[in-house]
Amino acid sequence: DNYSGFSIPNSYLAGASFNRNFGSVNIGTYLVYKYNAFDKVSNDIQWTATWGTNLFDNKVTLSGFIDIWTENKDRATGKGGKKVILLTEPQFWYNTTENLAFGTEIEISNNFYANYRNKLYVCPTIAAKWTF
Repeated sequence: DNYSGFSIPNSYLAGASFNRNFGSVNIGTYLVYKYNAFDKVSNDIQWTATWGTNLFDNKVTLSGFIDIWTENKDRATGKGGKKVILLTEPQFWYNTTENLAFGTEIEISNNFYANYRNKLYVCPTIAAKWTF
């Protein structure tokens, strides 16, 4: 395998956000300027949306987010232009009690991992969650 790890440099974001409830559904979004402190600074944008709702007398919870942003293809030199990155993680929970839930989170990404250029990845999980 040709994997090599790296540390994640700091990013600084500034922009506007908006949240709204539509009945029991909460939707949030923001659009920001993103300063990526790579070896060669990357000036970018990021859009994020979040959602969450409880259904069927709070027995089912749907939640998650989607992020889309740009950054330099080459973090060291800035050469090669920009790439667009997609990351979304929808969650589906069955709430057995007020505290205990079983469900899944599905990570869907494109251009998120360093060595995987322009490939779509889908990583499902199963989980148990305790809410204190």
